[in-house]
Amino acid sequence: MARSVAAVKLEPKPEPWAAEAEEGSSVVPRSMEGPPFPAPFVAKTYEMVSDAATDAVVSWAPCGAGNTFVVWDPQALATGILPRFFKHANFASFVRQLNVYVWLLETLLNW
Repeated sequence: MARSVAAVKLEPKPEPWAAEAEEGSSVVPRSMEGPPFPAPFVAKTYEMVSDAATDAVVSWAPCGAGNTFVVWDPQALATGILPRFFKHANFASFVRQLNVYVWLLETLLNW
């Protein structure tokens, strides 16, 4: 059975305020409706830790409240799991990026 693939070109929708900016009137910021989406790194990390198939390597902390995870096998995480979720297999880079988000969260909470 032959499969056919159709190419679809998606045109971006014009922003409602774009016409106003071209006419010289002031641009009004858009309101953010709903909760903000998490950064891709945060969403991928959550998905990776929540996956029951990865529990032997990385899982939520046994006594935690769902806000802490443990890497049980850093080597297995780097070689087998990180490349499935990220564009690299470098455990040190993952930890560095994680620390950036921890620092950012602490900074915002203490602001």
